[in-house]
Amino acid sequence: MNVFTNDSSLVRSIRNTLQSHQALVEPQLRALVPAAFAAEAHASRSQRYAYIPTATIIEQMIESGFHPTYAAQSGSKEENANGHAKHMIRFRRGQPTALNESVPEVVLINSHDGSSSYQLIAGIYRLVCLNGLVVGRNYRSVNVRHSGNAANQVIEGSFEVINQAATALPRIEQMQQTLLTQDERLMLAISAHQLRFGDSDIGLAVPAERLLETKRASDQGRDLWTTLNVVQENVIRGRQTGWTLDDRGYRQKRVSTRAVNGIGQSVNLNREIWNMAEKLLELKAA
Repeated sequence: MNVFTNDSSLVRSIRNTLQSHQALVEPQLRALVPAAFAAEAHASRSQRYAYIPTATIIEQMIESGFHPTYAAQSGSKEENANGHAKHMIRFRRGQPTALNESVPEVVLINSHDGSSSYQLIAGIYRLVCLNGLVVGRNYRSVNVRHSGNAANQVIEGSFEVINQAATALPRIEQMQQTLLTQDERLMLAISAHQLRFGDSDIGLAVPAERLLETKRASDQGRDLWTTLNVVQENVIRGRQTGWTLDDRGYRQKRVSTRAVNGIGQSVNLNREIWNMAEKLLELKAA
């Protein structure tokens, strides 16, 4: 998450808002996703490009009962494109509770530099770890081009996507009721580890088991849903440590995995890890 401000009071207000599950307000959104408020499209866009600022979509989403609860912006290779770069905003209609800790979300992705159309993806927010997931590719997503009446299409698509996210809730209940052996938990961790690191040096140094490390007592469960969340959080947030080894197998250098900050990479990893969990669920049910 990028906060483009030196105002520590604003940073604190953003942190408090995220932790209290309240909706983000405009000054906070301007700090987190300045590209959403760009005055015009990037200079590289042609006349066929219909400039519909994300700020307009945010206003209409709020009027339609959706509220922004998280926002992030990718860095741009071109310094002058930072004000138009890809950004992501998560919207929610309901609030999580102790009895209903997982709530559907709409994940909105857009840019004003041509790197992304309007994308609407189904998401799930988990209260326990303040964690936002993206469901698998089997759930309908919506793409809206920057042309014509894109704003209305985005709003219509948001209702479709939030309904799709709601259909994942029974799947979550199945995962919660599915207990895994340690080998099955490790199988999910190994698959996610290969997806994230492949055969890179960092992947060789940090074993897949580290993706099963928990940060809170509520994540000690051995069910599929808890395991999915633990693995996903560790993959996306990073900070797992390990050692590179020399030719003789002796420890050489201590290394640590990094957080995934790219919006596209984060969404793809989220989706693939969800798909892995669903496949494991199907194997357990067979």
